Amino acid sequence: IPVKFEPQSLDWHHEQVTVHSGISKVDGEKIYHCHISDDKKHDQTFVDYVIKDILRETSMEKNVIIHSDNCKSQYKSAQHFHGMQVLANELNKIVIRVYGVAHHGKGEVDHVGGLAKVAVRLAVAQGRSFECSANIVDFLIEKFKDKDFPTHIYKEIVEEDLENDRVEARYKDFQTITGCDAFQVVIFTP
Repeated sequence: IPVKFEPQSLDWHHEQVTVHSGISKVDGEKIYHCHISDDKKHDQTFVDYVIKDILRETSMEKNVIIHSDNCKSQYKSAQHFHGMQVLANELNKIVIRVYGVAHHGKGEVDHVGGLAKVAVRLAVAQGRSFECSANIVDFLIEKFKDKDFPTHIYKEIVEEDLENDRVEARYKDFQTITGCDAFQVVIFTP
C-alpha cells in the first residue's frame, strides 16, 4: 500500500455494518435500542423498520412522540410520512413527529450507537473478530446483559427482511408534501 494511502486503508479494510440507535422513554423508564445490520443502505425502509421494532418493544398507553435530527432524506421523505400515518392508524394513537436541529454525533441517541461501536472496536483490538452483524449482536447482548438502567436491547436486522420491504415499497405511490423540509413538528392522527 502506498504510504499516503495507509491511514485510510487501515480504517476501511474490513467489511462494515450499519448501526442505527434509538431511545424509548415510557413512564420514566429509558431503554437504549441498537439495531445492527449487514445492509448498508441508509434509506427510509431501514428507518421505518427500526422505528416499528422499537415501538413493538415499548408498551405505550398514550400517544407516541418521535424525535430525531432534521435529516431530510430519511425522516422527511414522502415515504416516511406515509409510514408515520400507517403507524398512527395501526396503533390507533396520535404520532407526533418532532424534528430537532440537524447535527451529527452530539445527542444521547448517538451515545447509544457509540457504546456499541467502542465495545466492538475494543474487542477487535484485543484480537476478536466478527464475521457478520449477527456475531456483533451476540457479543453486545453478552457484554451489556447486566445493564438494567437504562436497559440495553441489541438486535440484528436481516438484509433479506429489508429487501422484501423495499420491493413492496417500489409498488407504492407516496404523496409528496410541498414545503415539508421546513417542518419542525408533524402530527399524524389515526
